[in-house]
Amino acid sequence: MSAAWTKDKLADRSVELINKASSLLTESAGLEALAELRQDLREDCNSVVVVGEFKHGKSTFINALLGREIMPADVAPTTATINTVIYDSIERVEVLNNDGSTETYPLTAGILNRYTASAEFDPGTIQFLRIYCNAPFMNEDVMLVDTPGVGDLNKHRAEITYRFIPRADVLIFMLDMTAPFRRSEQEFIEQHLLNKGTDHILYVANFADRIDEEEMDSVIQRLERRLAAVTGHTGRVLPISAKEALLGTLRQDEELLNQSGLRSVELAIREIAGTSGKAENKLRNYLKRYGNALRLLHAEASAACEMTGKDIETLLGETQRVEAFLSRREMWESQIADYLSEQEEEIAYMAVKSFDYFAERLRKDIGQRIQHFQGGDIKILAESQLPLHIGLQFSQWTDQYAGSLHTLFYRLEQEVGQGLMNVFEQSVNIKAYKEDRLELNAEGAIRIQRSVSAPVKAGLLIGGVGAAALLVGAPFIIPVVGMAGLPFISQKLAEKQLERAKPELLAAAEIHLSSLFDESRALLRNYVQDSVNIIGTQTIREFSRLVEGAKASLEMEITVKKETAVSKQVRRDELLGLVDLISSNDSQVREGEVTNGQLQRS
Repeated sequence: MSAAWTKDKLADRSVELINKASSLLTESAGLEALAELRQDLREDCNSVVVVGEFKHGKSTFINALLGREIMPADVAPTTATINTVIYDSIERVEVLNNDGSTETYPLTAGILNRYTASAEFDPGTIQFLRIYCNAPFMNEDVMLVDTPGVGDLNKHRAEITYRFIPRADVLIFMLDMTAPFRRSEQEFIEQHLLNKGTDHILYVANFADRIDEEEMDSVIQRLERRLAAVTGHTGRVLPISAKEALLGTLRQDEELLNQSGLRSVELAIREIAGTSGKAENKLRNYLKRYGNALRLLHAEASAACEMTGKDIETLLGETQRVEAFLSRREMWESQIADYLSEQEEEIAYMAVKSFDYFAERLRKDIGQRIQHFQGGDIKILAESQLPLHIGLQFSQWTDQYAGSLHTLFYRLEQEVGQGLMNVFEQSVNIKAYKEDRLELNAEGAIRIQRSVSAPVKAGLLIGGVGAAALLVGAPFIIPVVGMAGLPFISQKLAEKQLERAKPELLAAAEIHLSSLFDESRALLRNYVQDSVNIIGTQTIREFSRLVEGAKASLEMEITVKKETAVSKQVRRDELLGLVDLISSNDSQVREGEVTNGQLQRS
C-alpha cells in the first residue's frame, strides 16, 4: 500500500519536527531551513500571467476575474507597470521600487491611476506593483500578473522575460478577435514563449461581442491556424467578451457570465494549473529541500547526542576554542575577500572571453546580412529585421551561457563554504555537517513575499537553496537593443539606391554594434561582481550563524551537565528519539516518487 505525500502532509511533517526539535536544539540551521520550507508551502500559489498587446482588454479581463473594477481600464493604453494581484483580507498596494524601497498605500482606484501610461511617472523607477485584494477567484492560491503591452516591454523585459514568464503556471495570451494577428505578437511568442513550452499557454481572444454569432467559428479557426503556423502546435483559442464578463460579475448574472465566455476561461485556468508539470516540479523541489533540511537536522541532533557523552571540562575547552575562532573573524573574512576578488577576476575574464567570441560572430553575421540583402526596402532591414535578429541572438547567447556561468558561481560557493568548514573543524575539532547536502536546486515556486526580507538565503550552510542557485534565472546581461529601429537610419538613406546605401549602413551598424557590445561587457562584469559579492556576504553570514549555533549548543549541554542525572538522561533520550524520527522521515523521502502532483511511496 502506498502513502501519498502532498504539500499539506509535507507541511505537517515539518511542523512536527520543528515542535519536537525546537526545545532540544538552539540556533539550529536545520530548524531554520524547515521553517522557511513551511512558510513557502503556506504561501505557494499558482501564478497566472496575462500578456498581450495594448488595447486587447487585459485589465478589463483581470477585473472580470476579480469580480471588481480594480485595474484601470480605458480605450487608451493604461498598464505601464507589472501588476501582481495576491489574495489578502487586508487590501493594499505595495509599490516596489528599483532602489529596493517599498511604498504601501490603501487599495484605491486613485492609487493605481498614478501608475498608468497616461500618468506622469517614470516606469523605469518601478520594479512592479503588488496588489493585495480579497477576491473570490484568488482563493489564496492564485497570483495574477497584469503586464504592459507586448509592444512596450523594453522597460520591463527583464522582469517579465526572466522572472514571471518562466515561472508561470498558466500563461494567458490575449488576442483581438477583430484584428489580424500582429507581427509584434508573433515575435513575442517566438522569442519569449516557445522555448518555455506550450502546455501551460492559454490563448484568449477578446471582443467576442463584436463578432456576429454565425461568423464566430470561422474567426476562431482562422486564429487557431495562424497560431499553429507560428508555434507548430495545435492550440485552442477561447473567445471572450471581457466587457460582458465584467458586467456579469458586477451584476452576479450567471447567464451573462456563461455567455461572455468567462466561465470557460476560468475552467481552463484551473485545469492547466491542476495538470501542469510545474505542480510536480514544485513538489519535487519541496521534497528535495525537505530532505536537505532533514540531513542537516540529523547532523545537528547527532552532534548534540555526542555532546551528552562529554564531561564539563571537555565542553568548556571546546567552547573556549569556538570563542577564539570567532575572535579571529576579521582575519578569515579578509582572507575570504581576497580569494573572492581573485575568483571574480577569473570568472569575469572567462565570461567576457565567451561574449567576445559571440560578439565577433554576430558582427560578421550582421555584415553579411547587409551585404547580401536583396530586398526592395533597406529601411525595413535596418529598422525591423536587423534589430530583431540582434535581439534574438543576444537572447540565445544568454540562455546558452547562463548555465555555465551559474555553474562557476555554484562551485565558488561550494569552495568558500567547504573551506570555512575545514578551517573551523581544524581549529575547534568539532565535526561540521556532511558535504552530501550540497545540492544545486534552482527550481523554485513563486513565493508571495508579505514582508520585506533578505532575498537570498545561503543554502550551502543551511541545507536549502544556495545563493548561487537563486542567481539562476536572474537576467545576467540585458543589453539595450532598439527594437523600434536602429538609430542610424534616416529617410535620406532609405531613398538611396540599394548598393549605394549598403556602405553607409555597414558603417552605421559597426558603430551601433560596438556601442552595444561595450555596454554589454560592462553589464556582464557588473553582474559577475554583484553575484560574487552576494555569494561571499551570504556564505559568511550563514557560516557565522552556524558557528554561533555550535557555541550555543555547547553552552546548553554545559547547563544540562550541571543538572541532575535524570535530566541528562531525559535529554539524551529525547535527542535519540529526534534522530530516529528524522531518519524515518528521510528514508521515506528517499524512497518516494512524484506522480500526478503527489509523492507516492511504495
